Amino acid sequence: MYKQYTTELKLEVLLAYENRECTIQELCKRYQITKYSLRQWIKTNEEEKKKKQSYLQKRK
Repeated sequence: MYKQYTTELKLEVLLAYENRECTIQELCKRYQITKYSLRQWIKTNEEEKKKKQSYLQKRK
């Protein structure tokens, strides 16, 4: 069984990651999340950014 995390927590962790506040390992320890979860959030976030960028370029 897996643990569910709030959107707010995910955003907080992703912001800390993007600001390079600490390493992935340190983030996982600080927020008590697995490396797998964090890597999935990062991947999903990057994919969403690409989709949004692509959409904005098509509108020009």
